[in-house]
Amino acid sequence: MPYIPVTTSDPSVKIGLWQTTETEEELYNLLTLTKREEEAFSRCNSKKRRLQWLSSRCCLKETLSTKQFVEMLSDEHGKPYIYPTTHHISISHSQEMSAAITCNTYSVGIDIQKMRIVSIDLARKYMSESELIEESKKHKYFIRNVVWSVKEAAYKCRGKKDIYLKENIRVLNIQSLIEDDAANVVIYPQDGNPVFYIVEYAFYGNYVYAYCIASNEYD
Repeated sequence: MPYIPVTTSDPSVKIGLWQTTETEEELYNLLTLTKREEEAFSRCNSKKRRLQWLSSRCCLKETLSTKQFVEMLSDEHGKPYIYPTTHHISISHSQEMSAAITCNTYSVGIDIQKMRIVSIDLARKYMSESELIEESKKHKYFIRNVVWSVKEAAYKCRGKKDIYLKENIRVLNIQSLIEDDAANVVIYPQDGNPVFYIVEYAFYGNYVYAYCIASNEYD
């Protein structure tokens, strides 16, 4: 089975990765989809999207470590949740990799991305000018990949559509990303006080994954 468990320091938080080697039929047979999930799956209009949709749910199922029936749905903000509700969850996928995080206490967010060369035009879509000024030429592609994943994880943890990666999420001390395995992130909601998170990140092969736990707030 291509499931890779990830060790965390918090026993209430479970993280797993899934490297897709199966066919669509094999992944489908590992799941028992409800009518609502079947309807969502039917809207996946490409082979790649169907594989990612299925693998992310297989990953979530293994991460939950339960044989109990669970249904994964999305709320009005697009944030996934399971029914019956027993855990906060988040999922992500990129190419042949999927990731899932669960916690029975706090809201969580996870993102996984395949490392790639990110152009300045693309970086400007999710990084502020001050963040770009802080990056170094030597490590710019590393930083741009990590910043994207870290911001996505924080966005998913918050779970609302009232913020944007560039305008409302700021990664502090960009240069520290080169040596640290965590980022200090601040979210500036449009109608509320700033929220500060410590977002951890790690690598699996040529993928970076970042995860945010609401308990990791700081002043």
